Amino acid sequence: MPQPALIGREFELGVLAERLEAVRRARGSTLILRGDPGLGKTALADATAAAASADCMVLRVAGIEADVALPFAGLRRLLAPAMDLVASLPDAQQRALGTALETEPPTAHDRFAVPAALLGLLREAAATAPVAVIVDDLQWIDDASREAILFAARRVAGLRVAFLCTTRAARGDAETARLEQHTLAPLRDASARELLQRTAPWLRAAVAGELLGHAAGNPLALLELPQALTRDQREGRAPLDITVRQGAHLGGAFTRQLSALPGDTVRALAVAAALDRGPLAWLLAAMAELDLPEAALAPAERAGVLVHTGDDVGLRHALLRTAAYHLADETQRAAAHRALAATTDDPRRRAWHLAAAATRADDAAAGALDEAARRSRAVGGHAEAAAASLRAAQLSADPADRAGRELDAARDFAVVGRVEQALALLDAAEGRIGPGRRGELTFVAGSVRARCGDPLGALRMLTAEAERQLAAGDGTTATTLMLEAVVAQTMNGDEELQRRTIAVLSRVAAGAQGPVRTLADLTVAQDRLVDGDERGGRVALDAARGRLRDADPLRVTEPLALTVQCLIWADDHAAAEDELTPLLNAIDRASALGRRPYPLSLRATLQLRRGDTAAARQDAEQAVALARDTGQETMLSYVLTVLARAAALQGDVDTGRAAAAEALDIATRRGAGGLAAHGHAALGFAELAAGRPAWAVSALERSAVLAARAGFRHPAVTASAADLVEALLLEGRRDEAAGRACGLAQAAASSGNRWAAAASARCEVLLNGDDARVDALTAVANERAAVLEQPFEQGRTALAVGFRLRTAGRRADARAPLQQALDAFVRIGAVPWARRTRQLQRAVGERPAPSSLSTLDPEAQRIVLLVTRGLTNPEVGAALHVSRKTVERRLTAIYAQLGVRSRTELAAIGRRDAAGDAERH
Repeated sequence: MPQPALIGREFELGVLAERLEAVRRARGSTLILRGDPGLGKTALADATAAAASADCMVLRVAGIEADVALPFAGLRRLLAPAMDLVASLPDAQQRALGTALETEPPTAHDRFAVPAALLGLLREAAATAPVAVIVDDLQWIDDASREAILFAARRVAGLRVAFLCTTRAARGDAETARLEQHTLAPLRDASARELLQRTAPWLRAAVAGELLGHAAGNPLALLELPQALTRDQREGRAPLDITVRQGAHLGGAFTRQLSALPGDTVRALAVAAALDRGPLAWLLAAMAELDLPEAALAPAERAGVLVHTGDDVGLRHALLRTAAYHLADETQRAAAHRALAATTDDPRRRAWHLAAAATRADDAAAGALDEAARRSRAVGGHAEAAAASLRAAQLSADPADRAGRELDAARDFAVVGRVEQALALLDAAEGRIGPGRRGELTFVAGSVRARCGDPLGALRMLTAEAERQLAAGDGTTATTLMLEAVVAQTMNGDEELQRRTIAVLSRVAAGAQGPVRTLADLTVAQDRLVDGDERGGRVALDAARGRLRDADPLRVTEPLALTVQCLIWADDHAAAEDELTPLLNAIDRASALGRRPYPLSLRATLQLRRGDTAAARQDAEQAVALARDTGQETMLSYVLTVLARAAALQGDVDTGRAAAAEALDIATRRGAGGLAAHGHAALGFAELAAGRPAWAVSALERSAVLAARAGFRHPAVTASAADLVEALLLEGRRDEAAGRACGLAQAAASSGNRWAAAASARCEVLLNGDDARVDALTAVANERAAVLEQPFEQGRTALAVGFRLRTAGRRADARAPLQQALDAFVRIGAVPWARRTRQLQRAVGERPAPSSLSTLDPEAQRIVLLVTRGLTNPEVGAALHVSRKTVERRLTAIYAQLGVRSRTELAAIGRRDAAGDAERH
C-alpha cells in the first residue's frame, strides 16, 4: 500500500520505476515533473531516491529560495557525495569546477566549462554504478547551477544517468522546453477520499465531504487542513472558513497554526523563514543576536513546524515558511535579516540580508552588494552578479552610482542571454552615466542591439560614439567600438553602409595600438576578400594572421574563426586547417563550449568539401546543439545552414529544409540580411536535393539578391550561383540560366577563385549547345575540377559531362563519367545525386551492378541485418548500443551506397544476400 502522500500517484510511480530500470541498461533520460504546491512532487522525489538507493549513486539537492543569489550553491550541495571524482576530470574542468564550488582560488574559465565538468563527472560516476540525479524545487536553484544541471540533463541519452527535476507548474522557460515533462494533476475524487480517510478517519462524513471540495484534490491540503480545524469544525458545529484552489492558498490554515504558538517562537520562526534552510548553528547565532532563547524553538519542533534534515533546519513546507515570514511585521522581518547579516561569515549572504533589511537608499548595503557581484562574477555566476548589481542600483542614492551599477548588471545579463533586461537597464543608465564609462555602455548596448533585431540602430550608435572617442584622443576605444560596428553592419547586410563602416574603421584604427590594431587590420582584410578581391585580401589576411600567432586563441576566437572562413572561401583548405585545429584544441582544453559552435561549423564545412559527409553532419549537429544550449541565437542561424547542407547532401531533405527554414526565421527576426542570404542559399540547395527545382530557384534567387545587397561579391561566400544555374536548367529556363552562368564566370575571373572557376566550367558544359565543342569544354571542366579538394564538386562535374555526352548522342562515351560520378557520390553519401546518376546510367544503357552488403563495413552490415529482421531504429540502436540518431545517419549513408530508397528495398537486398550465402554453403 502506498504511503499517504503517494495515494493516487500510481501512474507517476510506474513511470519513474521504468526510468530507473532503463538507466540500469544505459538508457539515460530526464523528466521535468511540474505541479502546483502541495501536489506531491517532493513525495515522488523521495520515493524515487529510495528506489534508486539500492544500486545507484543518488545525487540529490533541493532548491532553497534564500540561496538563489549565491552562484553554484545548488551544485555544491548536489555534488557533495561525488567530489572524490573531480580529480578524474581534465585539468580545465577541474579548475572551473574548483572555482565554481570555491574549493580553490578563482581562475578565469569559459561560462560553459562548469556544465561540461558536471557532465564529465556524471560520466565518471556512471562508469561505476547507475546515477540518479534528483533536483527538487528547480525554480529555487541558483541560475548558475540550474544552467549546468539542465545542460547535463539534455545529454544523458546513452549514459547510465537519469535526471528527475521537480518544479512549479508554470511553463514557458526555454531551458526546459526540449526536455520531457509531466504535469501533476489534482487527485481524482476516489484517491482524494482514500487519502482523507487514511489521515483523518475521525472526521464526520459531512465535514469530510465539504473538506474534499475545499481541497480540490490537493494532497497537502488533505493532510494539513484537518489538523487546523477546531473541535466544533471537526464535529460539524461550525463552518469551514477556508478556501483552497489547486493548493495555492493554504497560507490561511498555516497562519492560524503558527498564531497559536508562543510569541518568542513566532519571532524565532521569522528568523528561520528569513534564513530559509541552513545549519542550526546559523539560526541559533541570529536568534542570540535578537536575545531569543534556543528554547523558543521547542514548541515549533513539537508541532512539526520546524524540522531537522541532517545538520540543516527549516520550516516543513515552503508555504509554511511564507506564512511564518509574513506573520511577522516589517520591523521584525528587517531585524531578522540584520541579525543574519551580523552573524554570517559569507560576504554574499551578508549583502543580501542587508539588502532585504533596507527600506530606502542604503549605500552600505549597495557597497556590500557590489562586492557580492564581484565575487559571483569571479566564479562564473553572471546571472547572480547581475541580480546583485541591480539591487545595488536600486539602493543607490547617487544617480551616477546607480547608472554605473545598472551598466554592470546589464553587462552580466547580456552574458547569460537575458537581453531584454540588459536593454532596459542600458536605456535607464544612458542619461545618468558618467563620461568615463560612456564608451563601455555604448559598446554593450550596440553589441546587444546588433544581435536582437536592430543592427542598423547598433551601427549608428557605435559609429557615433567611436567618432567621439577618437575626437577625445582615445583611438583604441574608438577602434574597439568600430570592430563591433562591423559586426552590426555584417548582420544588417547593406553594401553602401559596409563600405562606409570599413572606411571609418580604417581611419580610427590608425590611432589604435596593440592587438586592437591587429584585429582591425584583420577585419579590413576579410572585408576585402568578401568584396571579391581574393588575391589582395589574402595578402592582407596573411600579414594580419602573422601578428596573431602569439595571441591566446580564446581571446581572439571570433577573428580567428572568420579567418578560417575566409581561407575556406579561398580554397586554401590546408591553411584553414592549420588555423582551425589549434583553435578547436584550445577551446576543448578550456572546455569553452560557448566558443565552439562557429569553429565546429567551419570544420563541418571543411569536411563537406573534402567528402566526409557523415563527420560533417555530426559536427554540424553538435554545433547546432551547442548554439542552442548556450543561447547564441544569431550563431544558431548560421550553423543551421551548415546542417541544412549536410543533411540535404545525405538525402535527408526534410531535416535540411527544416534547418534552413529555422535559420531564416532567426535571421528575419534579427534583421540580419547577411545571414538570410546564407539561409536562402542553404534552402535552395535542400530543394535542389529534394528534386524541387522551382522551389530551389525561388530560394536561390532571393539569396542572390540579399548577397548582392550585402556586398558578397566573392562567389564562394554563399556558393549558390552554380546551384541556381542547375535549378533554372531543370525548370527549362535556359536563357536565365545562361545569364546567371555568365555572372558566375565573371566573378570567377575577377576573384581568381578555383571553386568558382570549376563551377563555371561545369555550367558551361551544361549550357553550350555546340556538340562539336563538348570534348573541349569537358576537358576544361575536368581539369578545373581535378585541382579541387572537393569530391562532391568533382562528382557534379562528371555527372554534367555524362549528361552532356548523352544529349550529344554519345551514350557509350557517357558511361565512364557517369560511373565516375556515381563512385564519388556513393563514397561521400550524396544520396540524391547518386540516385540521379543511376537514372542517367539506365538512360544510356548501363545497368548498375546489383548492390551487395559485402561493400558495407561490419557495423553497417549489422544494421541492415537488424532492419531485415523488422527492428525499428530505436530497437536497432539499443541492440548496437548506439543512439537512434546514429542509426538514422548510418541508414542514410547505407541507402546511398546501395542505391535504395526504403527499408523494404534494403531488406530485399539483405534477404537476397542471405539466400546467396545459403546456396554457396
